[in-house]
Amino acid sequence: MESEKVKEIKGMKNSYTKKLKELILENPNLPLVIFAGDERCFDYWYTMVDINSVKIEELTLYKNEVWLTKEDLEDKRSDDLCDEYEHLSDEEYYKMIEQKVEETEFIKCICIFCG
Repeated sequence: MESEKVKEIKGMKNSYTKKLKELILENPNLPLVIFAGDERCFDYWYTMVDINSVKIEELTLYKNEVWLTKEDLEDKRSDDLCDEYEHLSDEEYYKMIEQKVEETEFIKCICIFCG
């Protein structure tokens, strides 16, 4: 008798596996990256986590710590620089943030988000 988890995994195969195959076939030169959330278990060498999404993203490594999308980088830069540039008007500030984001190098990747 199959457990509910085994049934769930078999069901995931149909959706995420198909999507991943399509993305790889359509974008064979893109790197494949896997992001795991906080659902990790440190009691075992490896543990299975749920897949949340499979998609193409453009990412940048922020401060050598965290990978961010353009939208996330814009939010992060806006939060990080607000005190330093408080003398600017809102319009000037957001234009400056937008420019900094546009100057940033992003990597287009096939991403698997888990956890």
